[in-house]
Parts: sequence; C-alpha cells; structure tokens
Amino acid sequence: GLREAEVRPFELLGILCEMVDMSHIREVFQQKEQVIEHLNTWLRNDLSCITMACDLVKDQRVKPEKKGEMLSLIKEKVAALENNILKVSQIIQTDLASQASAKYPVECMKYLTYAIDRIEQENLRSVIIEQMTPYFSPLVMAAPTELQSIFDTLMNLLYKDTVENGKIAIKVCANKGKVEFEFANEGFGIPNEHLQFYLNSDELLDSDDFKALRTIKLQIEKWGGELVAKSAVGEGMIFTFNLEAFSENESVT
Repeated sequence: GLREAEVRPFELLGILCEMVDMSHIREVFQQKEQVIEHLNTWLRNDLSCITMACDLVKDQRVKPEKKGEMLSLIKEKVAALENNILKVSQIIQTDLASQASAKYPVECMKYLTYAIDRIEQENLRSVIIEQMTPYFSPLVMAAPTELQSIFDTLMNLLYKDTVENGKIAIKVCANKGKVEFEFANEGFGIPNEHLQFYLNSDELLDSDDFKALRTIKLQIEKWGGELVAKSAVGEGMIFTFNLEAFSENESVT
C-alpha cells in the first residue's frame, strides 16, 4: 500500500469506523411513543366525559345547578386537554437523545416489573411479593436507567432483610401531580436511628447496599422528590418516595 508520505492531500489511506451505542436513542424514542399512547388515552377519556356532560347540559330534565356543575366540568376537562397536548408536543419536539441526564416521561411500572422479576428469578428463599399498583402505568418525570436503579436498590435491600416466608409489599398510587411509591417488608429490620444515619450521613459506609440507598435518595431529590425510610428491629423496613407525574390526568385506575 501507499506510505503516508506518498499520499496527496485529501486522498484516502483507509476508512475510519465509529461504533455508536443506539440503545439510549432507541429507548428515548420508545418513551416518546409511550407518551403519545398516554395522550390518546387521555383524549379518549376526557372527550367521553365532555360528551356526557354536554348531553346532561342539553337535557331539559336536569336541574340548573346540576347543569352548572357540568359546565364547570367541561371547562376543567378542556383545560386539562390543552395542557396535556402542549406538554406532549414539547416532549415530542425535544431532542431527548442528546440529554442523557435529563428527566422526561417514563412508564414507571415497566421498570418496577423488571426489578420484581429479577428478585423472583433469584428467589432462593420463600419470599412473597405483593403488589397494589395501577392498571394503567403512570408516567413519571425521571430517566429510565436511574429509575431502574432506584427500584433495584430497594428490592435488593428489602429482599435481603425479609424473613423466611415473609412478604414484600409494593404500593403505587398516582394522585394529581405526584406518583407515590411505598416498599415495605416483613423483615428483621434495624434500629431506625441506624437507618437514618446510613441514609443521611456524609460519612463513608462499608455496606454497598446502603451506599446504593444513599445514592438513590440523592437521585430522587434531584428529580424533586423525597425518600423517607423507617425501620424497627423485628418489624422490617418501609421506604416511601414520590416523583412528579407527567400529567394530572394520572390516576390509580
């Protein structure tokens, strides 16, 4: 082949290839698709509600005060639709792929299910996992990788603490602007003051589990949420935290 000195300017010596990880970009586009699916559901539900309210307003048998309530409901639903359409439009137009650390709408139940599945696959003891979660997964303002880490950390810690044949109970509740999570177990527990130290102190820790717990606490706070932990010897542990919901249309059903 040609030596470098023999090559004229702008002539090729070879081909430079670059490997690009497309997983994050693919995941971002999936998030956008999920947002659009949620918008379709909100549109269907709110338009159905508006249609029913309009029918009641036109019904001569309905009392005036009831019609006033229906008119207020129509205004509320129209405002909610306008707000959701604007939010979804902004998300769709945003280049999320270039914002790896940004928070954006994420279907939380998808990643919670992954964390539960991992524990169930590795379940070498008789631990029962109970869930009280919405049928329709709420969208929370987060990032997939970090949200997965939060669920994995809590599930791992509770699993290790749970007694034989004990339960891990998970509750997810969406309530106007917030999605609330509760993780509790029937476990050995630790003194609550020790847990608060592990969670809130800046001192170095030997335990990887509690290091991870401190990390996810900071991540939740970075997203505008709050992690609260309680424990007692012989009573297990309880972790609760909340995250911003993408839309106030999120509900427990």
